[in-house]
Amino acid sequence: MPSPRDAVADPVMPQPPLRAADVGVDGKAGARVALCPNPCVAPAAGVSVGCVTADVVKHLAMAEVSRNAGGDRMQVSAPGTLPGGLGAGRAGGGRARDAGPPPSPPTTPSAAPRGRVRRRTDPPPPPPPQRLCQHLVDQRSFYPLAPAPLGQDGAPLAMVEATRAEGLAMPRLPHLLVTPSAMPAFVKDLRAGDARVLCVNPGAASKGQCAVVSLSAAGADADRLSAEAVQA
Repeated sequence: MPSPRDAVADPVMPQPPLRAADVGVDGKAGARVALCPNPCVAPAAGVSVGCVTADVVKHLAMAEVSRNAGGDRMQVSAPGTLPGGLGAGRAGGGRARDAGPPPSPPTTPSAAPRGRVRRRTDPPPPPPPQRLCQHLVDQRSFYPLAPAPLGQDGAPLAMVEATRAEGLAMPRLPHLLVTPSAMPAFVKDLRAGDARVLCVNPGAASKGQCAVVSLSAAGADADRLSAEAVQA
């Protein structure tokens, strides 16, 4: 599959398949290699595998606004920042802002309440990678952002051809969804009604990260799949 960062590929998404001559898989080698567009859903060993090589998880984290169901605190991602729990993969400067109510003015010592001060605690939000990947399944889209978020240089982090937006839609829910990202590697179990989607971010091979996917002979569809993120 091509990537928007490939020097030999058209960087505009959706991307057509790479040419066999450009990647050296022509001839006999080409008979064993499938060249796929980006994004795509392809069959493999009886299950369907969906993949998008743009870092959609990180881009969603930069654009997402989330609200805790049990409280009035809102998390807003500033440009180039990520919401709580994903700071390690932050793309730019700044910090996540808390858009809750403004703080009360300080009280004078004479007016300070006596006794123990109670602090309201909100229920913890769901794990950010789980929530971010769920957007893809709920919206049936490999890249549900228009336009893409901007980088530190003011340029969009992904170029999307609006007239070919149907090429970003999921024709069907895959059993295995691969979303390579600069975020730490993860494996998440997603649900869409009664359907199960196993979402995998294998991480970066340059950092010794990968994912091991196992396919069982027993079971049906996504229930045959299991995966583990591995750090070498």
